[in-house]
Amino acid sequence: MSIEDPSTVDFLAIERGGTKLVLAISDHWEWSQPLDHVYALQEKMNTYAAFVESGQVWESASEQSGRNICPDSIPIEVKVFLKFEPPPVFFEFMERAKIAFAALGVSVTHALRTE
Repeated sequence: MSIEDPSTVDFLAIERGGTKLVLAISDHWEWSQPLDHVYALQEKMNTYAAFVESGQVWESASEQSGRNICPDSIPIEVKVFLKFEPPPVFFEFMERAKIAFAALGVSVTHALRTE
């Protein structure tokens, strides 16, 4: 799963100690067509927003961890893992995404993975 499949959540993990629930997006695309790339990322993030809004995030986290994780019991972070250095349009998009997700009580971050 990755940015290529906008209808799925790529990865859900609970950090050690149960301090944060991380929803990861795997983005391995190059940035040769930045607007198409941002659009694909937006579609993927819309799925993540719906996953949180529906409450399914808590059901999935509880199922995965084998214990009941109550809504709003730990913070949620959506983290975009990028393979390639993004252009300025990515950062502009991320600022808007941070505002939208903040309304859901979710933080949004990214990390560059060059491996």
